[in-house]
Amino acid sequence: MKGRNGSHPPTQMDTMSMLDPKDLDLLLRADQGALLGQIMRLNREPRYHNRLDAIQLMAWIKEVKRNGNFGPDNKR
Repeated sequence: MKGRNGSHPPTQMDTMSMLDPKDLDLLLRADQGALLGQIMRLNREPRYHNRLDAIQLMAWIKEVKRNGNFGPDNKR
């Protein structure tokens, strides 16, 4: 499925690869209730220009938190 500008919507890999490490750290540390709001706020910033897939990103971060796959030495 193509977007309005003829490009394909971002995949999960696209979203993860474009996410700044500092922003990823912020999202991994966000409270569950604030996570979607944080993602939406980041997505509106000029560096992302609404290119983040908020639903996939939220699901991925929940999974990472649930599995404990993050920490000082293992953020991605």
